[in-house]
Amino acid sequence: SRSLEWSKNEIEMCCQSHINCGPPSKLFTPTRLIDVRPQNAAGDVVLRDGSSVPQGSRYCALSYCWGKLKPACLTTNSTLPDRQAGIPWSSLPQTFQDAVKWSRSMGIDYLWIDSVCIIQGDKTDWHRESGRMSKVYGNSYVTVVAACGADPSAGLYSVQHNRPTATRIANLRHESSDKAWPLTFPLLRRAWCFQERLISPRTLFFAPGEMVFQCFDRVSCECGRDDASREDTTSNIKHKHVLPRLKRGIAAMSSTPSNMWWGLIDVYSSLDITVLSDRLPALAGIAEYIHQFRPGEQYLAGLWSDTLVGDLLW
Repeated sequence: SRSLEWSKNEIEMCCQSHINCGPPSKLFTPTRLIDVRPQNAAGDVVLRDGSSVPQGSRYCALSYCWGKLKPACLTTNSTLPDRQAGIPWSSLPQTFQDAVKWSRSMGIDYLWIDSVCIIQGDKTDWHRESGRMSKVYGNSYVTVVAACGADPSAGLYSVQHNRPTATRIANLRHESSDKAWPLTFPLLRRAWCFQERLISPRTLFFAPGEMVFQCFDRVSCECGRDDASREDTTSNIKHKHVLPRLKRGIAAMSSTPSNMWWGLIDVYSSLDITVLSDRLPALAGIAEYIHQFRPGEQYLAGLWSDTLVGDLLW
């Protein structure tokens, strides 16, 4: 389809020509991945152990709202053997099915979904995997975002009416106009989704009526309105360009490390989170990423050793 071709071109151009994004690392593989290649005529998929996945294999990550739905394909200690034997297509909620279909259409064999790839109810596995979010999302070929939908039954392509007030993530500009076009997505009110979007080099939003692609170099949408550049002063702190990059961001980061962190915390603190004890884990991926730009410092549960006194004030 036209949308598929558009998204494929955007992603490939980013991997091949954007120095601030680049291709995903071939050295990292998540602990578990869903093999989306059809296992039978029904289209069933299967959960693979990361050690059995060929090194360098591309994978997509899915960002979505859990809501109150408990998917039938949820992985627990008791269901793990079943998932590794096969996941029935009928057990996947619509958003998961759409993500699998999209991955197949893109020629990507593996997909990471937290509720399937992390053992739910296992504290040891959850703590280990939640600490790897920076690597999981940071090395994904692309993160697919279900922008609309209160839970995974809604599907990637759903258009929900009476949506709650959303959070602005960027200002898109039409090529022939200086007018800023605010772009909003309800899912970005969720605290867990904050780090998923910021850390991912490439993010594809399935928005009402179109797709929107965002990477560390640009933002573009199917309608042709773009581009919120890295230097666009109208883009606020919620834009993913706020994160420094390995090749160009060290100097900028080292000049105002505390202001950078406080700005992130200011936005993050306004977002919704269901389980209050997840507040720090949902920020851990960003902290791990930023740690490389604050060498010699210790990260202390939301605070930094060199700016501890100032950090305590927020």
